[in-house]
Amino acid sequence: MAKEPEGLDKKLVKAVIDNEGEILCRLVAGGGDVNTLSPEGESLLHLAVKGRAKEAVEALLRLGARLNRRDRERKTPLHRAIEQDSSELVEMLLDSGANATVLLNGDQTLLMFALSTGSLSAANALLSRGVPVDQLNSNGETALFVAMNQ
Repeated sequence: MAKEPEGLDKKLVKAVIDNEGEILCRLVAGGGDVNTLSPEGESLLHLAVKGRAKEAVEALLRLGARLNRRDRERKTPLHRAIEQDSSELVEMLLDSGANATVLLNGDQTLLMFALSTGSLSAANALLSRGVPVDQLNSNGETALFVAMNQ
């Protein structure tokens, strides 16, 4: 069982869950670590994206949260935005510099991941932001090849 966060870390997690961007900024200014992890090993940015907490996501991005940190399932915040089928969060993360060519476990491009989870809004956002459609996975396959062979 994961240990409960203490003090400032607990306040940071609460501010993210409550979508309180201003409070997040004050806590970080007071010494809080924008890249602290939740008891489950997720970054604050992962938590904000999973909770569709747009204000918290914006604050964390301004404060320098690591965009490409992977959680215990090896997913980045961008993967979590795709799971939420949130074109807005996908675009926000990509516009902030998230890695557009990251592979999940070596075998899924972002576009493959979006299609496999039925996240069509997120897939459209990926395409509109120029995520490569011809990117290969570890098996040398593109998203189109995988989609046609399912």
